[in-house]
Amino acid sequence: LAKKHLKKLTTPERVALPGHLGALLEAGHLEVGPYLEALKALAADKHPIVIQGLISGLQTLHTNIASDEALPKLSKLVGKLLGKHVKRIKTLPGKKDTQLVKMLRPRLLHAVAWMTGDAKLKKTAWELAHQWLADADSVAPEVVDWALPMAAWDGDEAYWSALTAALGTATTPQLR
Repeated sequence: LAKKHLKKLTTPERVALPGHLGALLEAGHLEVGPYLEALKALAADKHPIVIQGLISGLQTLHTNIASDEALPKLSKLVGKLLGKHVKRIKTLPGKKDTQLVKMLRPRLLHAVAWMTGDAKLKKTAWELAHQWLADADSVAPEVVDWALPMAAWDGDEAYWSALTAALGTATTPQLR
C-alpha cells in the first residue's frame, strides 16, 4: 500500500499514516513486515511532521514490538532511515530552519541517539552540554533542549552536580 500509493497521498494523509498503521499493528491486524515497509517508504518524505510520525512508528517497534535479538537489526534500520534526516537538518540550528524543523530536531536527534546508540551524536551532545555549562550564552537555547538530557544519559556525578547547580541559577523560563 505505502510503496504503491504513497505518492497519491496528501500531506495530512502521509502524516496520519504511521499512526493508523501503528494502531493496526498493535491490534494484531497488520504484520510487522508490511508495517516496516510502510515506514521505509515514508522515510523518503522530507516533511517534518511526516518524519515525526516515522519516529513514533520506529519507537513503537523499538519499545513494544522488537525482541532483544531483533534490536541490533532494528537499530541499524533506524540509523539508515533517520540518519539521512539528521544529516539534512544537522545538529545545530541554521538561519533558514523553519519552525517545523526546529521542532523536529530535538526529537529526531534523541530518537537516533537512543535507538542506535550513535556515539558521534552522543559525543556532540556531551561537548555542547559542557560548553553550555562553561558559558550558557555560547549555546543556542534550542540546542540546550536536546543536548543536556542526552549528555545526562552517560553523565557522571560531576556532570549531574554541575548541571543541577547551573539549572538552579537559571534566569530564563526555558532553562528552569
